[in-house]
Amino acid sequence: MKKTTTASDNAGKSPPDSKTAIADPIPVALDFLRACHEERRPLALVTGAAGTGKSLLMHRFSATVDDGPVAHIRNAHNDPHAFLEELLSEFGFDAVESSVSDLIRLTKVFLLHEHRKGLRPVVIVENVDELGPDTREAIRELALPEAEAKPVSLFVLSSSAGVDALSGEPQFESVYSLDVTVRTSVLPDVPDCDTLEIYFHDRPYGLHRIEAEKTTIGRDGGNDVRVSGAFVSRFHTALMKESRGIYVVDLQSTNGTFVNGKRVTRRKLEHGDTIEIEEFKLKFLTPSTSTADVSNATGDSETLAMQAPLDHLLDQSA
Repeated sequence: MKKTTTASDNAGKSPPDSKTAIADPIPVALDFLRACHEERRPLALVTGAAGTGKSLLMHRFSATVDDGPVAHIRNAHNDPHAFLEELLSEFGFDAVESSVSDLIRLTKVFLLHEHRKGLRPVVIVENVDELGPDTREAIRELALPEAEAKPVSLFVLSSSAGVDALSGEPQFESVYSLDVTVRTSVLPDVPDCDTLEIYFHDRPYGLHRIEAEKTTIGRDGGNDVRVSGAFVSRFHTALMKESRGIYVVDLQSTNGTFVNGKRVTRRKLEHGDTIEIEEFKLKFLTPSTSTADVSNATGDSETLAMQAPLDHLLDQSA
């Protein structure tokens, strides 16, 4: 699996100076889906409540795919036979009177044939939480490669439900939540508590307030800050509050934790330091010792607000 960027690639860069927060999460979500496509991941899930832009995101992503056929399924099918017939129809096949197993085999043959031509088929399925369990099982069988085999396609699924509601369903490699984003227009010059500004591919998309004594970062769902990537460890890094300040501690991750471009195992963080973990940059900000002066200087800057704790990217693979 090809890695899109490395910490060394980003060593000479720093997050943008702009203090404009994300009002529209779609561009960052597009970056996420493109990364899944480029890294040849088999499955990606986008979650979000009604009105967060899931359908718009799927439409825009499908328009960017230029290296293979795209099937876009918008109807919720309880019956796997109906789902597979629509999927094959999207790829240009006429509906045939066949069993579900025959339709799955035909779809697999088509996907593999396209792959051998150097193409990468994409299947987009909206509202996967409304599909019947047999239909979701058919998706799992089509999307996940056999043991030792490489993925030949990317299945991009959307859901109005959270990840927990899909537990026991296909083991999604990556999950992106449209519900979690900074909704205000201006970031304050100085935060009111120790804070991480989080960037993906140098795009600002989230914020995490450091209030606990220990904050863990990694791809496992048990982390306080969950980030997805093929080279991110399940529990990658921790921030520890100690008497002398906040320290970043690498949790024996496979590919390391970098601060300002240098690999570290333990380091005290200073205001403005940037933690780098694969495509992610987490800029550490601490309150000023003179908050009154800052308040006068910044005027009417809005306060950051989050809809939910940071949960943009979740990699559930082992």
